[in-house]
This record gives sequence, structure tokens and C-alpha cells, in this order.
Amino acid sequence: MERRWTLLAIGFSVALNIFLAGFLLAQLWSGHAQPVAEGLPAREVLRQLAQQLPAADAEHLRRAFASRLPDLVRVRREARAANEQVRADIGAVPFDAEKLSANFETTRAAREKVRLLIEQALLEALPQISEEGRKTLSTYRLARRHAE
Repeated sequence: MERRWTLLAIGFSVALNIFLAGFLLAQLWSGHAQPVAEGLPAREVLRQLAQQLPAADAEHLRRAFASRLPDLVRVRREARAANEQVRADIGAVPFDAEKLSANFETTRAAREKVRLLIEQALLEALPQISEEGRKTLSTYRLARRHAE
């Protein structure tokens, strides 16, 4: 029973990490063309950030992420697919721990690729962004869309 909960906790952790990586990307990414399903949240985030950042700073950030956009979209899709495979492995009959372990590794590798691309974009953009813009990025929190 304890192993089952451990596996569920790991699966939840993987899903949460993928979500958080995507959320960070959405906060920093511009509204450049992308599939509709991925584009809506990013547009809202971009709208909020654009209202806060000076125009030149927002453009530096857009350019840095735009140059990595195809890779980011591809890697995020890979991470989601790997996460779905982990979910399928957890519920598989018969259960195959080796396959699940391999797919956990695939998921970790995909998340790491996302993080590296985000870090590269930030390292490219931040030296060009004003002190005011960097402070905004370091402290800004997205406004909630709906009252709770």
C-alpha cells in the first residue's frame, strides 16, 4: 500500500514540475504564434507582463524566447507525452516497474531540457534588460483571473 502512495506521489510530483516549468515559460514568453491550446495562457501572461515592463525590456525578453520557441514547444510536448506515459505505466496491468523507471527518467530529462532553454533565454535577455525591468521580473506576481 505504501508503494502505491509513493508511486502516486511521484506521478503527481512529475505532473506538478511539468506544469511549473510551463508556467514559468508562459510568464516570460511572448505571444508569438503557437498552437491555440498552448497560446491562450501565454497571451494572458504576456498581457500582464507587458503592462509592467518598459517596452524595450519586453522586446528583449520576446526576442530571447522567440529564438528558442520551436525547441521550447517541442520539448514541452515531449515532457507532457512522457508524463502521460508515466501515468499509463502506473495504471498498467501487469505493472512493469522497469518501464516506469525508464519513463520517469525520460520525464526528468524532458523537464531538464525545458529548464535549460528557459535559463538560456533569461541569460541572453537579462543583461539587456534595464535595472527597473529586472526588478519587475524578480518581484512581479500574476494577477488572478477570477476572484476566489
